[in-house]
Amino acid sequence: MSQNIDKFDAVSHQFAKLDSSTQRAKYFFSTIPYCTIEKDEDGSTYLNYDLSKNKFMTPSYMPLVQVFNILSKDLHDVSNLYELQDRLRDM
Repeated sequence: MSQNIDKFDAVSHQFAKLDSSTQRAKYFFSTIPYCTIEKDEDGSTYLNYDLSKNKFMTPSYMPLVQVFNILSKDLHDVSNLYELQDRLRDM
């Protein structure tokens, strides 16, 4: 019995929240492009897509797991849509 004890560690009893997410959530997380928020001369903000990551000069999407981990770590305590909007703007 002691030969198989390593098969039953803590990792084997945990599950990934991303795996249990809905398909719509996974689609949303997988379509966020690499971009930065820039300000122009009059102070208004706009998205600047990082086109250097793609040879076709179209936006490249961030890895799904990376996006999910960042958002779930930083936004896990949001209680309503207005707070979500404010927190996303501040990121």
